[in-house]
Amino acid sequence: MLTREWLRGVGKAMVHMVYPEKESCQLCGKPIRFPTEKLGTLLCESCQSDIHWIGEHVCKVCGREENDKSLCGDCGYRSERHFVFSRSATHYNEGMKQLLYRYKYQGDRKVGKLLGAVLYQGWKKYYDLPKSISKHPIHLLTFVPMHEERLFERSFNQSKELAEELSEKTGIPMADLLIRVKATDKQSKQGREERLRALRGAFRYKPGLEVATSVTTESIGILLVDDIYTTGATLNEAARVIRRGLPNAKVYGLTVSR
Repeated sequence: MLTREWLRGVGKAMVHMVYPEKESCQLCGKPIRFPTEKLGTLLCESCQSDIHWIGEHVCKVCGREENDKSLCGDCGYRSERHFVFSRSATHYNEGMKQLLYRYKYQGDRKVGKLLGAVLYQGWKKYYDLPKSISKHPIHLLTFVPMHEERLFERSFNQSKELAEELSEKTGIPMADLLIRVKATDKQSKQGREERLRALRGAFRYKPGLEVATSVTTESIGILLVDDIYTTGATLNEAARVIRRGLPNAKVYGLTVSR
């Protein structure tokens, strides 16, 4: 004999077949009416309006949005550079600041997936061949390591998770190239010169990388993934150490925001 609960369940299933539920926004939970071009059904139109994508005209070194493609003021005065160039997907506005805070300090993994999708848009725009502005293909992904004390506090490295997701989307292998041997204060509280001094000697190259040394090209294109580009001090020091371990490496940068 058919029970009332069974009939009710069948009825609900039939309704969902005819009128499937809409995807919900990962931030506010509201139903998504129409998928967007860049982020599909991850965000509703209202929440996506908080994400400000970087435009077409950027500094050719650091990726800061400029009126033309020449060097920005900071890069024009940079005396020592160990990376080729860096690019970012979005502006670091208040909306992106809140998203990164939820991911890094509150461990919101839904936001992590969203930021991975944002980073992937940056990859497609700047590095995905044949439209890439790079003269060399990217053979390997890596990430900015976290000191063990900070890793113990946070329990995960957001840069590593972003690099892992990008590796999954692109099919490019990821390798752990660096060890952070010196803990540094939060860079948001430091000036440019303080950051440069604090980061000097913060990283050590991790030897024994078979995947990179097996590349038979004249140079190895390595993309360093991080969440935020501020002054480029972290990227520059990490690139310096990578190139000491792999002299034929060309290091590029990609971040979610700047």
